[in-house]
Amino acid sequence: MLKLSEVLEDNRKFRIDAEFFAKDARSAYEALRSHRRFGDLVLSGYRVIYENTQIIPREEGAIAGLPFFLQAADIETPFIRPDGMGCVSRGDWERYPRGRIVPGEVLIEVKGLAEKVSLVPHDIPLNTLVTGTCYKMQTRDPLDARLLIAFLASRHGQALKNRLKSNLLVAFISKEDLFGMPVPDFGHDLKTEIAKLIDEAFAFDKRSTEKLSEAEGVLAATLGLESWVPPDPPTYILSFSRVFEEKRLDAEFHRPRVEALRSALSAKFPLKQLGELGAVENGQTVPYDEEGNVPIIRSGDLSNIDDESHFLRARSDSPFYRLERGDVLVSSIGFGSIGKVQVFDKAGVFGTVSEVTVVRQDVLNPYFVASFLRSQFGQIQIDRHITGATGQLHLYKRAVRKFFVPVIPLEEQEWFETLARSAAAARAQARAHLDTAKRAVDIAIVASDAAALRFLREM
Repeated sequence: MLKLSEVLEDNRKFRIDAEFFAKDARSAYEALRSHRRFGDLVLSGYRVIYENTQIIPREEGAIAGLPFFLQAADIETPFIRPDGMGCVSRGDWERYPRGRIVPGEVLIEVKGLAEKVSLVPHDIPLNTLVTGTCYKMQTRDPLDARLLIAFLASRHGQALKNRLKSNLLVAFISKEDLFGMPVPDFGHDLKTEIAKLIDEAFAFDKRSTEKLSEAEGVLAATLGLESWVPPDPPTYILSFSRVFEEKRLDAEFHRPRVEALRSALSAKFPLKQLGELGAVENGQTVPYDEEGNVPIIRSGDLSNIDDESHFLRARSDSPFYRLERGDVLVSSIGFGSIGKVQVFDKAGVFGTVSEVTVVRQDVLNPYFVASFLRSQFGQIQIDRHITGATGQLHLYKRAVRKFFVPVIPLEEQEWFETLARSAAAARAQARAHLDTAKRAVDIAIVASDAAALRFLREM
């Protein structure tokens, strides 16, 4: 029950929906109502409204030296995954100078899911435009940039962001509402400790990324393809029988690079199609239930299946596709997530959806299979078989069954598992540091700076 005065307080748009007055949101607002506002931290900020901007496939854009385009799908709070970014035309680069990325900026997703936040690292490609679904800003105090990351990802920050969302079909947070959101005003000592945790989280995440990059280098060296470049002739000729066999008329599908890769690999190694190694199936669509006890891995979750906080749940008594340790998971739908590959290696009961293709086999080390599919050698096969328009991309299991993988010696396969586990350990450390920073923020909001500092000293 709320009084009319409480309904109208800090409610310039006279909202009366339940989401605005959710219990956790009101609790967060009450705890922070006397603190500063988001707008007080902003030195400069902007959200670009792009018109008729088209995303150019990364491989095509990189060859032409085009600028990159960072989308919300490339953000994994609070980290940016630049390897998946597409490209845009040079005309867009010239037309939207205020959309160019700046190291040290905070990016806040304000349209779409309106959930993600990130801090731009200094090693990101500088020829990058930022999506219009994100508000990009620089803070007056560098410590506040780190504080914002921890706060907006914390329980209180999430509640306040959810409170400000309008149009729940496609969520949106207006600049006016964002600037009016209360933000913690901690003392210098606590802000410094939180900043250290955020910086350490980024350092561990970078170490994880370096391990994955090392795996790709090891793979190329193992296959003897360090200098291999996919051929891309301006014209090529196909027999009618080949077109009829594949039932595909589009020139993109018949580019000679996949066959050139097959030829280069088969000269050195036996090749096996994934369908020959074992079962290649889709998961199963399930009804989600907040009270469910089975975590369900969706297509978008394959950016990072170590972070289970975003998994939805299903009831164990409803039909679901049960994953087994060693399953290789391939995201099979959606621009920005299609083609992502992970190895499922968790204890307990988990399921996955029909938009994820599951490769279940015990012939090759699953981490080697995943490393190969994530590399350019796997991705050119994935790209070849993607169908549909930009908004409705699909990768069917019948195509995944045709993907070929070289059979290398077992001891060499195991090295990819070692690298993957090292990367996972570093990523877990990154997540732990972020979680500690978030917890410190929540403690300080509810109790005091001193209580949060004690918590950090006792960690």
